[in-house]
Amino acid sequence: MRSLSWLALACCLLFVVQGLAFIPRLGVQYDEALFTRGIYPPIMVQYKLEPPGLPLMLMTYIGALKIWLYQAILSGFDPSPCSLRLPVLLIGALAIWLFFVFLRVCLDARAAVIGCCLLATDSMYLLTTCFDWGPVALEHLLLLVGLLAGVQTYRSQSPVWAGAAGLSFGLALWDKAIFLWILAGLLVAVGIVFPQEALRTLRNRRIAASGAIAFLAGAAPFLLYNLVSGGGTFASTARFSLTGIAEKLKVFGYALDGSALFGYLVRSDPTGSLLASASGLGKVPVFISELFGRPQSSLQIWAVLVAVLSIPLLRDQRARRVALFALVAGLVALLLMLTTEKGGESVHHYIIFWPLPQVLLAVALVEIAARWGRWERPVRIGLVAVLCFSNLLVANQYLKQLVAYGPPPNWSDAIFPLSRRLGSIHPRSVFVVDWGIYEPLRFLNGGRLPLVPASGALMAGKLYDDDRLTSSLASQQTVFVSYTDGNESFPGVNKALQEFALRSNYQKKPLEVILDNKRRPIFELFGFRRTEPPELSRSVRGGGSR
Repeated sequence: MRSLSWLALACCLLFVVQGLAFIPRLGVQYDEALFTRGIYPPIMVQYKLEPPGLPLMLMTYIGALKIWLYQAILSGFDPSPCSLRLPVLLIGALAIWLFFVFLRVCLDARAAVIGCCLLATDSMYLLTTCFDWGPVALEHLLLLVGLLAGVQTYRSQSPVWAGAAGLSFGLALWDKAIFLWILAGLLVAVGIVFPQEALRTLRNRRIAASGAIAFLAGAAPFLLYNLVSGGGTFASTARFSLTGIAEKLKVFGYALDGSALFGYLVRSDPTGSLLASASGLGKVPVFISELFGRPQSSLQIWAVLVAVLSIPLLRDQRARRVALFALVAGLVALLLMLTTEKGGESVHHYIIFWPLPQVLLAVALVEIAARWGRWERPVRIGLVAVLCFSNLLVANQYLKQLVAYGPPPNWSDAIFPLSRRLGSIHPRSVFVVDWGIYEPLRFLNGGRLPLVPASGALMAGKLYDDDRLTSSLASQQTVFVSYTDGNESFPGVNKALQEFALRSNYQKKPLEVILDNKRRPIFELFGFRRTEPPELSRSVRGGGSR
């Protein structure tokens, strides 16, 4: 038992080591730094408690829990990729340990360590946690605390554990409203798979009251916002829709096999020689990738399918019920996601199901191996090793493509020299032309840069009149920053700005181009200078000829 606990801790350490290899290689992304709206001026949150101006909701469906956490972190550490990403990476490692404890309580140490190994090597769990643009890191932690506390509530019949479960689920709902999907799945699964246990526990009024009060306390900011806004969360996001279900299921499949973030988090197409792009230790992931055929998907999706089909064949009743619980909870959450407008269009929606797939896999692998009699242990170890190695190869492929090709513009490491350059020239104002630049600069400079965000009309290319932009064009001390042509988040935004400037009699004045670590031009700094109106220019030329 003790050796398996050490193995689980080793999995947590492996997870952290993998994350450390990724942390410095990507620039800060807009959504990843979005929570700084509630920390650095100008404060721009959806809802805050007045007085004292305490942020409660970052957006209609995202709470301020991460804001509160990072206010404490950034009060002691300077803004950097490490201070941004290391805390959520450690939160992800803690969630892996809690998953081990949860499975050990529900099943046994063998299933617990299998689930722990599979979760720690899952590339989607690693990348969505490490960069946390979802955000999802706190969701995983609170889900596992709630699950473990729920099991302990039944085992001990203690209102203290019930309070811990209720508080965790309430905080998770406040952190992100889509937790309702998984919460609904858990409640349905408990009702179907563990009805007698649930009724026995809820008949204890102290337990029921403790869980309910704690849940309301955890979700209080979310509930208060929806009370004063007339259901603002549900009015803006919770719309029923059957559109695009097939495409959403494809994304779910890509999340299961680990391929969902190729082309989004890392570049998919080579932009230069691998040998020229990688050096030193960077050649290691390149070598491993080439050795194993550049794998971009793992065996996990097929393993999950086998695990689901094997549930009726499971001989151990407790294991079968745990597997059914995970399956029902996941299916209900998936159904709700698929039928919600814009739900399930991105991997950070599906990842909140994790570690339910790993529960299914852990149960199935233990049961399959048990059928091999005296070969049980080597079969179990072999199957787990194959699946984990398959997962690790996909994570290595992400790292290899970062080393060789670098990240795409929205994740570009060019944001770091851009931030340093703007901090060194001390402009009176910095007009941000395109999406994806404003929040990273706000974070990296600790809110000290005088940033002016672009309007939605500019990014849509429908700009006809904008007093803020006109005054910025007229100021000689305003620096404009945009992606270079071809790298825009909103294609055509650069052209729209220049056309507006020409109509207002201003001409672009290039200042500097910012390169990424592959020497590609990603950002451009420029200003504008006043030109003569065409009518005035013709008049002057005509007068001179007479």
